[in-house]
Amino acid sequence: MLHRLFVTFIVVFWAVMSGLLVVREFYPESSRLNELPVSYVGRLLFQHLQSSDLLIYDTTREVGYLHLQPKLAEEGGARSLEFNGAVNLAIPGVGAHRLSWVGNALLDERLQLARLQLDVAVAATGGQLEIVLEPLAHTASYRVRDGKEAGELVTFTTDEKGVAALLAKLGVPSSLLAQLRTQTSTMPAPDFTAQQSSTTLNGEVLSTYLFSMKMEEHVLFDAQMSQLGQVLRARVPLLGYKLAPNGIKP
Repeated sequence: MLHRLFVTFIVVFWAVMSGLLVVREFYPESSRLNELPVSYVGRLLFQHLQSSDLLIYDTTREVGYLHLQPKLAEEGGARSLEFNGAVNLAIPGVGAHRLSWVGNALLDERLQLARLQLDVAVAATGGQLEIVLEPLAHTASYRVRDGKEAGELVTFTTDEKGVAALLAKLGVPSSLLAQLRTQTSTMPAPDFTAQQSSTTLNGEVLSTYLFSMKMEEHVLFDAQMSQLGQVLRARVPLLGYKLAPNGIKP
């Protein structure tokens, strides 16, 4: 299961990084301006270093939680976003499992992702998947742990050649990558926007910043952020998830 989960993760990551040009779209100074610069909202996370504790709902049923904690490096301009959580997830062909994760995203002074470390565990099997991505170096590595036994650390490049070699090693047909390349080449780039907004918490209307990721006007993700950089509400419509703090209606 963990190998299948990793293959899905790395193929989607490769498709996004190579085909959708996320970095270019994220920074308005290199493309176009929105109502608010997206980078302004991103920097709010690290201005006040406020944590966000959210429950994950599938419609109205609580299925997990997410904790976010921004931090500043003691020296230099590096920033990191620590996160952990868990969710009850129904995986096609695998069944229902509870996945938990612990991760850390390291960002440079321009808020570009320099390193992502993610550990995913499956409660029922005790298996664990360790992933490290370094987008600026175009490399990634992973290791699968089965209980206390650690598997081989596999490192590869995240270009098409490296991902193809990885899929071949895992016994995945190379046609999958070719098919994905064909599909993503015609996909529109995602549109990141930020704007002033408001939301109601416990009967009180609060001024917020609405951060959204859309593709052809379809919302993939959005979040209402306070002026201190806390996430007050979020949605992932594709998965049917809504996120909100404990005691707040999602």
